This record gives sequence, C-alpha cells and structure tokens, in this order.
Amino acid sequence: MKPKIQTVVMVIISLVIVFYSCSAFGTGTWNWYKHGNTVYDVTAQGEYIWCATRSGIVKWNRLDGTYEQINPFHNNNFFRSIAVDDNGVVWLTSNSSNIIRFHGSTAETFTDVDGISLTNVTAITFDQNGMVWCSGWGIACFDGVKWSKYNKVQTPETHCFASAADSNGVVWFASLGAYSFDGTEWKKYTSENGLTDLLVKAIAVDKNGVVWFGAHDGAYRYDGTVWTEYTTEDGPVNNTID
Repeated sequence: MKPKIQTVVMVIISLVIVFYSCSAFGTGTWNWYKHGNTVYDVTAQGEYIWCATRSGIVKWNRLDGTYEQINPFHNNNFFRSIAVDDNGVVWLTSNSSNIIRFHGSTAETFTDVDGISLTNVTAITFDQNGMVWCSGWGIACFDGVKWSKYNKVQTPETHCFASAADSNGVVWFASLGAYSFDGTEWKKYTSENGLTDLLVKAIAVDKNGVVWFGAHDGAYRYDGTVWTEYTTEDGPVNNTID
C-alpha cells in the first residue's frame, strides 16, 4: 500500500468511486466520481485520482471532477492494479500479468522475458530505497535496471493479495499469514505470533510505522512487538476486512 490501503479493489461494477475529503474525522463532504467501468484499483497523486479499470486508465481531477480516459495500448487495456511513484511514473499490472511503466505518452512493458514470471499480479509497492515490488502468485522487485524474482522458499506459498512498505525499508505482504522482508531476511507471522486468522487480504502502514492487516476475522495492529486484534466488538461494522 503506498502507504495506501491497497487491496484488490473489484469494488464497483458500474463505477462509483467515492472519496471523502475532510478536515477532521466525521466531518466533510462526500464526492462521487462516476465512470462506467469496473474499477480494480485506485491511487492518489496530489490533486489527481488514478484508477485501473477493465478498459484503460482513468485519471480524475479531484478539484473540478473532470477526468481523462487513457489507453496506453491498442489492445488489452485491462489493468488490475495501479501505483504512482515519487517521480510521477505510473505503474500498472495487466490482466495478462504483464507489468507496465507509463510516463507521459510512453508505455514500457515488462514480461517473463525480463525475469518476472508472475501470474495474477495484484499489488504494487515502492520501498524507501525506490525499489518497485510487484506481487501476486510470486513476488518480484525492480531496482531500476533489472528484475529479481523470489522463489517459494523465500516468499508466501500462495497468492499475495496486498503489500506495503514501512519507513524502515521493510516490505510487508498479505497472504496466508503475513510476511516481511527487510532486504536480507524473510519473516512469517501466523497464529504463533498473535495473528490468529491466516487469511490476510489487506495491509497498510500508518504514519507512526504501525502495520495494519485486514483478515476474515477482524483487523490486526502490529507495532513491531505486540499484535492487537479488533473485531465488531471494538467498532468495525464487519469482521471481514479485505
């Protein structure tokens, strides 16, 4: 997540994307940005909102509500995830599991030939060193020159649903359990650590460096030492958070 709450957002069929701008929690105005496409992922860049849809990219101006439909390719503009790096470069994953770097009017596609070999890629994250992490069935990272693929011994044994990076350079992954990678060592977190639900599908890092996980039995908070679980008894309207 960017930090962003990055999950596979097949949320709205006949788009209805909602953004809530507020000066304090509980106040503000709901703004609706409408477009007739299935939206799979959303990310923010200053005054703009970028969406990955099944028929291209949609870029909204949050200030005036205008939008631009962008189709980088003549065919297969079905995108599942989207993220914008610090240089304003848009990164996308396609329905065919390719990874696209898009800047201005130029699109560059990375495939298995480049060493990715991932399928169903649904998460993109940038770490503190500028590395690009893409994950789905497998995990790969890009250092600006080449891609590196991590095998199943090192990474989640099943699909990775979401990812996020903290300010210490640690990258976190949501899968069957939670995983972290600090550049050298992989760690797995399960019920033995306090994460009682193994199906983790959402992840985000807050401004204090606390890592939050969404699972099927509630939300989990990890401060680096203690795991805390939150369920409907604590306030969430539903225990399934993905």
